[in-house]
Amino acid sequence: MVVMDMHAHVSMAEVIGLLGGGYAEGDKVLKICAAEPCNSLSTGLQCEMDPVSQTQASEALAGRGYSVVGWYHSHPAFDPNPSVRDIDTQAKFQSYFSRGGAQFIGIIVSPYNPSNAAPQSQVTCLAVSEESSAGGPRRLPFKFEMHPSPEEPDWPQVLRKARWVIDKYRLSHGSVPMDRLFHRDSDLTCLEKVSASRALDRRCHRESYVIAVSFRDAEGHLRVPDVCAFSKRHCCPVSS
Repeated sequence: MVVMDMHAHVSMAEVIGLLGGGYAEGDKVLKICAAEPCNSLSTGLQCEMDPVSQTQASEALAGRGYSVVGWYHSHPAFDPNPSVRDIDTQAKFQSYFSRGGAQFIGIIVSPYNPSNAAPQSQVTCLAVSEESSAGGPRRLPFKFEMHPSPEEPDWPQVLRKARWVIDKYRLSHGSVPMDRLFHRDSDLTCLEKVSASRALDRRCHRESYVIAVSFRDAEGHLRVPDVCAFSKRHCCPVSS
């Protein structure tokens, strides 16, 4: 979480990356253990993952013993609800990375949403289901709850990725001035917000940034993430 959150904090343009981990079939839990920041191909405020960077990130995660189990991107200053384009991207990635029955999710991080005065970033986790309707097939986003894992992350690797983020964005167009106040109702600078956000996570989650995503049905039972069977009360709002 720390790499993903820091990556989201440093730019007012959307950032993007891959997530590494594994799926525990017996527990029906998708464990996210690493974030690999990627270069993006910017298309205005939205971004797409650079294909070369995606390949390098996938290889880096595989080299650490992880499968590619998800992707993340930021909504720098608006709600972490998936846009239509986000849903299409999630569906494309699910189709590619879920071959052979693997599980794959998306995470949206919103660090500077004006409606959120708390230092902790807003985070949404989603998958997409294709369902038939009278007007033809349509894609529906579903979100899941994230639960902390007691396992410790690879801190040297976290620090190396944090250094990559700092070096890449400190002089780039759209980088966030870390000495400015992050919100009109707060006296924290953007840099202090990053630190406070991570400190809150440490107090709440026992120093761990490893994320475990469990898949449950409407009655709360653990199950394989066949999102077609999820209760509609879990459906994410969709941004235009």
